[in-house]
Amino acid sequence: MKKIFLRPKDRQRTSNPKKASQEYYLCSSNRILTGRRHSGDENGKTWFEDAGLEAVDESGNIVSGEISVTSVEWSEWSKESSGQGFDALNNRVLVGREHRGDENGKTRYATAIVLFNGKICMTTDRVSSSRIRESKGIWCCSDSERVMTGRHHSGDENGRTYYNFSKIFSLEPNTEPAPKDTKIIPDKRMQSESMKESNSSFLCPPNMVLTGRFHSGDENGITIYEYASLKAISADGEVIADADITVRNVKWMEYKKESTGEGYDAPYGKVIVGRRHSGDENGGTAYAIGEVFYNGHPTYIKEYDISAPRKESDGVWFKTDDSCVITARHHYGDENGTTYYGFGKIVCDEPIMSDKNIVLHVKMHSEEKYFPMNPVDYIRLSRLRRHVKGGTDYGYNKITNTFVKGDSHSSEYYDIPLEVIMKQHIPYGKYELMNLRPHDPNSFGKGEVFLQPDDNLTGDSDPNHRVPCIMYYENESENKKKKTISYWFFFGYDYAKTLGISGSHQGDWEKVTVNLNDEGRIVSANLSRHEESKTLPASELEIYHGEKDELTVYCAKGSHAFYNRAGVFGMKVPTAYDYTDNKGYDWIATDNVISLVDDKQLWKYFAGAWGEVGEWSTTTGPLGPWQKCDERSKLARKHYNPDIKSLIGENQVLLVIDYSKKVSESKKESEGGAASISNHKGTHILCTYAHSGDENGNTTYYFSSLTAIDIYGTKNTDGITVEDLKWTEWHKQSESQNFFVTTEMQDENRHSRIITGREHVGDENGKTRYQTGLLRYKGKLVKIVPYPDADMYIHESRNETVYPKDNLVIIGIKHSGDENGITTYFQGYIVADK
Repeated sequence: MKKIFLRPKDRQRTSNPKKASQEYYLCSSNRILTGRRHSGDENGKTWFEDAGLEAVDESGNIVSGEISVTSVEWSEWSKESSGQGFDALNNRVLVGREHRGDENGKTRYATAIVLFNGKICMTTDRVSSSRIRESKGIWCCSDSERVMTGRHHSGDENGRTYYNFSKIFSLEPNTEPAPKDTKIIPDKRMQSESMKESNSSFLCPPNMVLTGRFHSGDENGITIYEYASLKAISADGEVIADADITVRNVKWMEYKKESTGEGYDAPYGKVIVGRRHSGDENGGTAYAIGEVFYNGHPTYIKEYDISAPRKESDGVWFKTDDSCVITARHHYGDENGTTYYGFGKIVCDEPIMSDKNIVLHVKMHSEEKYFPMNPVDYIRLSRLRRHVKGGTDYGYNKITNTFVKGDSHSSEYYDIPLEVIMKQHIPYGKYELMNLRPHDPNSFGKGEVFLQPDDNLTGDSDPNHRVPCIMYYENESENKKKKTISYWFFFGYDYAKTLGISGSHQGDWEKVTVNLNDEGRIVSANLSRHEESKTLPASELEIYHGEKDELTVYCAKGSHAFYNRAGVFGMKVPTAYDYTDNKGYDWIATDNVISLVDDKQLWKYFAGAWGEVGEWSTTTGPLGPWQKCDERSKLARKHYNPDIKSLIGENQVLLVIDYSKKVSESKKESEGGAASISNHKGTHILCTYAHSGDENGNTTYYFSSLTAIDIYGTKNTDGITVEDLKWTEWHKQSESQNFFVTTEMQDENRHSRIITGREHVGDENGKTRYQTGLLRYKGKLVKIVPYPDADMYIHESRNETVYPKDNLVIIGIKHSGDENGITTYFQGYIVADK
């Protein structure tokens, strides 16, 4: 695109200086400020230099055209000596200044827009003057190509002043939208001058964004910013040279207290371009934000992420990678507290992440302090800890890849890789399906783990499009309209305190479950409330019937319990109440959904506490959604499922369970009666069973046929037979100190025997026996090989159905204790020659 530059011409200086304490100056029509001089204190004199403008091309040749300076606006008043200074935003230039009083008085500036042939010009290539002593009477003027766009002063007349000057240019506009999959990334990176944190102000030059920050020490320490220009990259990785990348609609946000942790998250699609801070950790911080445009078209942010936590005073740079820009910053406490940064990728295609089923509004309370957050962010800000009852807990060190005794807060104990987190349901590298949450009545009791952030994390106060809700189909396929869907939400902290009794805890998972009819309309919803939930019919819910049903639920202040309306609600604890209102943030949670069954969501496998260990279960971080729904059992079939090529050779087949031929049989546990493949024609194996309650509860057995499959995926169901069915001796159920494993039977063909039935009589002190059968493929005995790394564990009474891995079968079972005891399943694989 052709650039036309507008440069100063016909400079003029005021001949009648103004008294500084009563200074007022506004340029005449179509002129702009280019310089200023001051001598003495507030009773001294001030002079201004202004200029007209002329247009030149990139070679410096004069270009004809209409130039006008318009839309003059005065800024808000600010304290002269504060050091915050003033920079014209959104491609505006300085055209006037007014000051009243001494250095403690107020100053404001007039800014204007420059037009060339009726089109708004932009500012670029900002430079700063040398810092001068205000009282020395030194002229500070722009060079031949720039005009004044900012001024900064701190202290009294002996303090330091510097000016910012920028070029003005106009473009023959390119309005072409970005090619598909275009992204915008940092280009040339630069650093600001160092500044004292307690009196700091920085704004990126026009069309540039923040990409890094350095701070050392306390509020008297230095702060430096990194900022960058932007470039567009096509889908094939090439720079789009003629793209016009601009940052527009720049504005300063309100000051917030630095130390609360609330921090600042730029609204969805916006980037941070400046920061101001005054005072110590109890002082105020404000951020400047802007919007990035490609040839005048808006852009979007995707893949929001955060940095690892760091100690604010450590003097370590934070810089984004080559593809990201800063979108947020949070700080807790003083200079020794925790700081982390948010960042994201600028893209030209709007990300589509919304739910296709419903629209779900979560109305936050107007006084809420603890907002939703991404569970992955919570992990990044936490230490992974192993709990020791009555002893000293351990922390996971990502450098040594070991748990280390003690309470170290060194950086190697934070931001633990998700590949480590996902294994925290398999203590000792063996058992799966474990509940490892401390204080949980269903915990395995060994290897208990928890995530512990240093602070009570406040979350994202503007979560729309950015914080995901976790979706899970409870029963029907996602391709059917009639279905039950759960939407899970994560909060960094649950504040619940009544009459001095605290039920607060770090980490908080909440859920809304909706039931849809054949037309995809909501018929009822179940709302989680503390450790309970309540199902309400559609008639008692706030639903707008549009193209999709829009359900609004109300989130209680602090506790995040869900209700169907605004109001005050009693709880089980006397004098304890939940409060909801309709004046707070409207989180459209379904604008960003991720599926719990998505294999990329590695965090879901974590089976410990999402939060520190409290004195009781109610004050300990909760389990995550994977541990609370059937998906845990389903995913276990695929999780660490051994590859078929690792089990058999080219001339062999693997015999696996054909779940399409699965049948079931239920019996009252205490009454006996054999459950066997003999009762179900065409089945070969007892693939699993589930029990609910005590000895008077029911046990459901699942039988299935087997299918042979080779390394190429070719299947065969012919030639599979089971013969010589026989029962083991009876043994006492509650005293099973060792596995019953078919391959360890006293039988010469034990490596060819599979479990085909089970029978139990009485309570936990009753008797149990198993039936086995001899398995052949095409008349030849198969070989059963133990696979000890796939043991699975459940509490007997929970009616949990545990299926083996897809390429394995259950070959052994062990139980200890009563109905609340533990059942462990041992797995193996079946090999046969072709």
